[in-house]
Amino acid sequence: MTLPVYATRDDFYKYGVPQEIVADVSTSVIDDILATTSRLADSYLSARYELPLSQWGADLTMQLCEIAAFKLLVALKLLAPQTNDYQVWRDRYDSAMRWLENVGQGRVVPTQIVSADATLDGVIIVEYDESRGW
Repeated sequence: MTLPVYATRDDFYKYGVPQEIVADVSTSVIDDILATTSRLADSYLSARYELPLSQWGADLTMQLCEIAAFKLLVALKLLAPQTNDYQVWRDRYDSAMRWLENVGQGRVVPTQIVSADATLDGVIIVEYDESRGW
C-alpha cells in the first residue's frame, strides 16, 4: 500500500519555501522530505484517525510544508543558527509541530480528514470525535 504524501511540490513552494530559494535542489530531494514529513505527521494523526488518509485539508498541508521547509533549509545549511532568519523559520517549525501535537491530543481537529477505509458503497463516512450538540 502506498502511503499518501500530504503536500505536493507546488504546495511546498506555496506554503513552505519559494521555488527560487531551492531552485538548485533536485525535485527528488524535495519529494523525499515531503514523504518523510508526511510519515512524521502520521505518527501524530494515528492517535486520532485510522490511517492511511484518503482526504485532508489545506491546514494539514500547510503545517507539513512548514516542517519540511525548516528541515530542508537546515539540512542544506541555508539557515545559520543565531540569525534572525533562523529564528523565524524555527518559530514556524515549532508552531507546526505544536499543531501536530495538539491534533494527536485531540485539542485541534484538522479539516476534511477522511480515512481511506471510511467508505461504504462509495459513500464517504466522516467521523468526528466530539459531539456537535445537535
